[in-house]
Amino acid sequence: VTAYNDLAIKALKYCAIDFIQKPVCKDELTKAIEKVKNNKGIVRNSSLQYAVLFENLGNELPQKLCLTTPSGVEVVDIEQVIAFEAVEDGVVAHILNGRTVESDKGIDDLEDTVIDNLFFRVTNELLLNLKNVEIISKNEIFMRGGLCFKVPTDRIGDIKIRYGNPPY
Repeated sequence: VTAYNDLAIKALKYCAIDFIQKPVCKDELTKAIEKVKNNKGIVRNSSLQYAVLFENLGNELPQKLCLTTPSGVEVVDIEQVIAFEAVEDGVVAHILNGRTVESDKGIDDLEDTVIDNLFFRVTNELLLNLKNVEIISKNEIFMRGGLCFKVPTDRIGDIKIRYGNPPY
């Protein structure tokens, strides 16, 4: 519950399930409670989600991200993410250790959350962590962890104009 919209938006980006703006309206409170109940089967370890929320709120930029998955919530360290790739029902997060995490979050929502952490939207389907770029060629970007993504040449140019050459 908050009177400040910017804090509510920040909380949602950093793992909150919902927020209620002051003054509290009975209908909004009821909807928020229903949302928590509906997420109960998804969020198996809500104490973990709350811990990540409070840790992120204490930092200038979020350090961890809660991704909802078919089996619950997966917490990922943002710096360990190589890329987010859009798929039909959400995104696949490619992690440095070779793991992938499928989430129902949209790539647009993720971009809003991680853009300040040096992520770059290369295409509508691909959001790269520039901290994990190793080599940029004419139309490919080679990432730490051995991943390689084909990228339109004009977007390669945009990255180089904005950020120069790796490492970032």
